[in-house]
Amino acid sequence: MNTEGNIDYIVTISPKVTKDSSSSSKYTINVSSFLSKALNQYKDQQITILTNSKGYYVVTQNHKAKLVLKTPRLEDKKVKKNESIPTGNNVTQLKQKASVTMPN
Repeated sequence: MNTEGNIDYIVTISPKVTKDSSSSSKYTINVSSFLSKALNQYKDQQITILTNSKGYYVVTQNHKAKLVLKTPRLEDKKVKKNESIPTGNNVTQLKQKASVTMPN
């Protein structure tokens, strides 16, 4: 976050994909501005960012999850085309990624 409270970018650290032999590192680091643009609508609100294979979600103080960015995937015949978005009581399968707070 910058001093105005806007999210400039999101940094994600993930375990390295084992098929990627381009480096010997155990993790990959991605810096993305596209997710930060979607999250700026929650400026000055306490939110929790969650993710699963479907995308990134924001859980607000009223405990409702909203999909803010869909994760693109390669076609998978096992995946249903119309997967449902988790609702307030159905967010347990998501993983917490970060809590956004105002800068000091």
